[in-house]
Amino acid sequence: MIGVLTRLRCIFLVIAFCGTSVAVSSVGAVTLQFDIPAQSLPSALDQFSRQSGYQVSSASGVLERKNSRAIKGQYSIEQAITLILNNQSLDWFISGTNIIIAVKTNDGVNSTVLPTVKVQGSSVNRASERVYEA
Repeated sequence: MIGVLTRLRCIFLVIAFCGTSVAVSSVGAVTLQFDIPAQSLPSALDQFSRQSGYQVSSASGVLERKNSRAIKGQYSIEQAITLILNNQSLDWFISGTNIIIAVKTNDGVNSTVLPTVKVQGSSVNRASERVYEA
């Protein structure tokens, strides 16, 4: 019982220190207070990170020339990120306190296209470095 009380005290101290409003609904889902105006998507996600404590990552260029909608009120992390992304052909995944944003592809598989990598090599003909198996 003491361990539970200590954890609850720590949680309340963290909430009070961060200035973040947290509510728990009857089904146990944690909601946070968000106040993020409509703006460029990278700026909105920066504000989301500050207000939620989650780190948001994406490949370079995925968020370019995209805008978010405004959100204000109590939302779960999932609700808030869905509203911010606003049906822009982007998918997101949560891993711990990290959110990864990826481009939604037509085939239903989520992926991010990375730049081309050029690999070069050369062969050195040294008999002493060859491996032989019997």
